[in-house]
Amino acid sequence: MNMSIENDYHYGKTIRAYRKQRKMSSALLAERWPTGPIDASYIRKVESGRKVIGSVDVLRQLAEILDIPLEEFGLSSYNPFNPNTLPGQGMLLVEETLETVEMLIDNTWTLRSTSPLSKLVKNTDKLYQLCTRLQHYAYPGTQLEARFLRLMADMHAIRAVVKVEQKDNAGAIACYQDMYQCSQQLGDPGHIAHSLMNIGVEYERNDEKKEAVTYLERARDEALRANKAWLPLILSYLSRVYASDQQADAFERVSEQADTLSYHLAEEEPGDHICYNRSGVLAERSYGYITIGQPQKVIAMESEIREQIRLDHNIRLDMWIELDYANANRDLKDLEQGIHYCDQFLSKARTLQSDQAIDRAGRYAAGLFASHPEVQVVKDFHERLVTEHILQLA
Repeated sequence: MNMSIENDYHYGKTIRAYRKQRKMSSALLAERWPTGPIDASYIRKVESGRKVIGSVDVLRQLAEILDIPLEEFGLSSYNPFNPNTLPGQGMLLVEETLETVEMLIDNTWTLRSTSPLSKLVKNTDKLYQLCTRLQHYAYPGTQLEARFLRLMADMHAIRAVVKVEQKDNAGAIACYQDMYQCSQQLGDPGHIAHSLMNIGVEYERNDEKKEAVTYLERARDEALRANKAWLPLILSYLSRVYASDQQADAFERVSEQADTLSYHLAEEEPGDHICYNRSGVLAERSYGYITIGQPQKVIAMESEIREQIRLDHNIRLDMWIELDYANANRDLKDLEQGIHYCDQFLSKARTLQSDQAIDRAGRYAAGLFASHPEVQVVKDFHERLVTEHILQLA
């Protein structure tokens, strides 16, 4: 069976339809013809299909003269021979898609603080698929737009956060390196500072202090160049590294700088508070006090931090701060209170479905049992976590 379908389309049909729609005569179009004035009879031959336009450039110019969508000629708005003719010079391309990506990124960041890990992973996977498809199919001009590069950098940051939650440190660093590459292309010191900060934090998490300090100091310098809103968070992470290296004086000094900046910037530039989130700055100080052996200061900060977490609506940090109080009470020899806070931590970790946090609760219980196997409340807690399959018997 012959399945071929005849198609008698030619460009002339489209030209004729739009010429009539614009109430333009053949003579006028002949006068405005892209290559220069021609005889009106040529127009009639084109419109009837007896003459074929073989020049893509002529078709593009006709589209502009007659207000014909380029898709009608099977063309795209991106012209590789003249990229500057892109509508809005690239800034107006696929606006609806980019707006959708922006909304999805905002929603995903919100989910990180308010929802279980499974929802965060689902949103992140969808975001990654959309951005990858956009990157693959978008016109080259779009891929160089500042807005596009900014969204790609944010997408890599979100993927890195998921990798951290999944305890994939190497994967997180790789994602943050991708974020850094986008930020460099973008040339925005704020995004560069953000990506360098994140890489530094992951190196600190991996106990590579020298690399961590290098990246965090570079992040600080970039933030000083452009976007001071990142400074409180960068400084708080830098103070964390100083604490883990037992540089107590440096920790105190930089931590105080971070807190002071976070307080004043919130008043001066309230729109930029998302860059640092004061509860996060205070939480890094709390963690640092445990690391340098001053658990009593952690307890003293509890009400202030909890109030700030409430104001920031940060349920993720509301979970992690419980581990600080568990560690602080353990160091103060109040084992029963430490177990109470660890239980709170574990309960919230289950609600948020954070494997990383659940694992940390198990490590806390195992460490406590290794140090105090004779204490009944510690034995009971350890046995319960073994029963719940959070811990395994050696």
